[in-house]
Amino acid sequence: DNHTVAYADAGFGVLVVDTNGGAPTTLFGQNPAVQSPRFSPDGSKIVFMLRQHDHWEINAMNADGSNVVAVTQANPLSFVAVNNVAPTWSPDGKQILFLSDRNGKWEFFVVNVDGTGMQQVLKNVTDSITIRYNSSNERVIDWIK
Repeated sequence: DNHTVAYADAGFGVLVVDTNGGAPTTLFGQNPAVQSPRFSPDGSKIVFMLRQHDHWEINAMNADGSNVVAVTQANPLSFVAVNNVAPTWSPDGKQILFLSDRNGKWEFFVVNVDGTGMQQVLKNVTDSITIRYNSSNERVIDWIK
């Protein structure tokens, strides 16, 4: 809408504020360990990273804070905690591109908003270039038309 900003606050969670004035509103406060909230292209959803004990996962919710969905989830049978970070939306808002260290190094993956259809992408890039990510709430990737 060109006047609402979503942001993460380590003390509160995911908040939004109108740039024209007014107080911020907390949309997701169940766990304030969040980073990188980002509106979908049509403004109807927000994707964000959520700290889960010893690793990061990706969640999405409606722009009003309702219907929080785990887009990525830990494998309960795995002995290694996998991090899924730096989410960004596809231009049509149907998929989320993110980084994951599930293969022992940072690589790109794409998943549908409901968490289905996960697949690795851009392997030729990550086989040629080492990606560094240090969990400092940084924007790493964008997906444009």
